[in-house]
Amino acid sequence: MSLRWPGGESLDPTPDEVLAVMALPYDGNWGPYQPVGEIEWFAPARPPTAGGRRERAAQLILIRHPERGWYFEYDGPSGPGGSDEWLAPLDPAGPPGHLRHWCWGEEQWFRASSFVPDVTARQVVADFLALGRPSAAITWAPQGDVGSRLYDDEYAERFGPTPDAEPGAAADGGG
Repeated sequence: MSLRWPGGESLDPTPDEVLAVMALPYDGNWGPYQPVGEIEWFAPARPPTAGGRRERAAQLILIRHPERGWYFEYDGPSGPGGSDEWLAPLDPAGPPGHLRHWCWGEEQWFRASSFVPDVTARQVVADFLALGRPSAAITWAPQGDVGSRLYDDEYAERFGPTPDAEPGAAADGGG
């Protein structure tokens, strides 16, 4: 297991250490320009490579929003046969539209219904840390199919011209 976040990196963190990093204040730790963390899960059955690097079995990307909570992307086996698709949360009954938010040093469009509250996010991360699989605490969908995180050109291709929205602001009905 490894954890990277804007404030540092930890190899083989305990679940409590990961959850403590998630609880750090947004300003100065997670945001506003790089609110992205990454947890890599290494299957115990996979030995390190000849160079000593362990092969990643699954990955969970965490993106924090100061008001909306957490957005995730999961990469790894998601079912009995595994999957090559990235998965993202999708609450079918969640708010409509997209909002603009910083990620990897640039603004992107996030589906409003793909953010989860902190208490649910903590369960998602705890489940991933335990099993290296997507948590059953939320509904997952193929990230590319639902457009949960889009660059400006991808947004424009799907929905038309990008709305003029400030970072963090709701746009196109993303209330």
